Amino acid sequence: MKKQKLIIFLSIVLAFAGVGGYWLVKEKNDLSREQIALKQQEQVFKDQKNNQKQFISELQASIQKLEKEKVALQKENEVLKNNDTSEKGNIKQFNEFVNKAFHALFDYYPDTYSERKNACEPYLSKELMSQYFKEGDSYGDSNGVSSELEKCSLYTKSVQKDKLEGLVVAEYQNKIGYSSWNKAMNVFQITYDLSSKKLTDIQNLGSSFNGSLLK
Repeated sequence: MKKQKLIIFLSIVLAFAGVGGYWLVKEKNDLSREQIALKQQEQVFKDQKNNQKQFISELQASIQKLEKEKVALQKENEVLKNNDTSEKGNIKQFNEFVNKAFHALFDYYPDTYSERKNACEPYLSKELMSQYFKEGDSYGDSNGVSSELEKCSLYTKSVQKDKLEGLVVAEYQNKIGYSSWNKAMNVFQITYDLSSKKLTDIQNLGSSFNGSLLK
């Protein structure tokens, strides 16, 4: 009888021990799972933080790059503005210069023809002066010819570093003695040197009598 009671008691103790062990293992497993979940969340937070740092770093780098590009564009724009201003100034000077030069070439009368060479000298290169006024020729007489430039239109063809090129449409009138004025038009291709500030080339592309100019 005592032996039977002892067996029942031990069975009950083992049963409780089994149940207790099961809950202990279960709690331990649950705790392990919670720890793993916490570590995973912690890793996720670390990854997000690292990603944020990387994003901020990349954003700062992009901002710095944009700032550098902005400064470079501002400098480039300033250069272009200066070049544009300089180019416009050169073209304006070119127009004024050509107008004076062609007046010097086309405006003369029998009693002022001898002054034509001196009038052209400030505007023509030495080579052009030698072409228009050859050594040994007499320039004291225009053979009774009078000439007046009525209109000089310049069309700029190209702008380079050291020279300007263009087409000049010269509308003028001339006469011999006391005869009637004849109106005509000549087209010239010209080159202007920016350093010497003189015309270095004048090519006559043709002349035409313009009847409409008589009206």
